[in-house]
This record gives sequence, C-alpha cells and structure tokens, in this order.
Amino acid sequence: MSAFSDEPVLVSPAPVRRWGRRQWMLVAAVAVVLAIVGTIIATPFYQKHLEEKAAHVKRGELYGAIYDTTIEGVVSTVELGWPGEHLAVIVRPSPVTGAVMEIAGPFGAERLTWNAERSAFGPTKATINPLEHRKVKLTLRRDGREIWSARLWAWGVAPEGHAH
Repeated sequence: MSAFSDEPVLVSPAPVRRWGRRQWMLVAAVAVVLAIVGTIIATPFYQKHLEEKAAHVKRGELYGAIYDTTIEGVVSTVELGWPGEHLAVIVRPSPVTGAVMEIAGPFGAERLTWNAERSAFGPTKATINPLEHRKVKLTLRRDGREIWSARLWAWGVAPEGHAH
C-alpha cells in the first residue's frame, strides 16, 4: 500500500490583512515622537553651525556682515550693521536720493529711509537682539520701483573670545 494519494488537498488562501485605524495611529504617533526627538537633538547642532558661520563672516564698521553685490550694474557692498539693538543697512556706494530700503524678518517688516547722519538706511524701529542670527529680506526701491532685492543673513555680533 502507498502513502501517497491521488486526491488533492486544497489549502484555503490566507486572508489579506489590511491595516486598521489602530495600526495607522500607532505609526503616526511613532513618526511624531521621532520628529520631536530629532528636532530636540538637531537644534544645538544647528545653533553651533550658525555660530561657526557667524564667526567667519567679513564684518563692517557697525559689526555687521558685509555682502558684495551689484545694484543697477554698480558693484556695491551691503552691510547689515548693529547700531545698538537695532538693524541698519549700509550700502556703499550710497544710493541716489529718494531710495527706500524695505526690510522684513522675524521682527516684522519696516520701510527704512536714508539716514544721512549714519550714512545708512535705518536703523529699524524694532528692538532686535544683536547676538542672534536671523535671515532678512531686503528690497531697495526708488520711485516705487524695485531696483535690488536679496535674502541675507543678519549675523549677530560674535561674542568676544571666539577661538578654534
């Protein structure tokens, strides 16, 4: 007698399991926790990176970062300077009369007029901590027409004693 049979044994297919609401909620909760933990861990490293970059920027007369640019075909420098707890924009060579600098950042948006006493646009009315770094959008306008625009870092004043 043989142990094999000619009759097939039918195996029913396993049911396809779909993830339910509970599994998706668990995945979402894990993703949120990982994002929060990642942000908490990354923040000090990002701050250290910003401090390192701020320590190596070219500085001007008001301890602000200097940027080389071209305004209406003229090679110019723009300094985001710190006259106290405010931000001023120094443009060299000086723009023609009637120009207005619009500045926008975490502190809000302002229109800065030319200050002949400081040879700069501004300073801002908003009080800003000069030790912090922030990205600002600058727009130079003359007669309501935009003649130059850029997004630049207003690097805070580097603390004394920075060393490598």
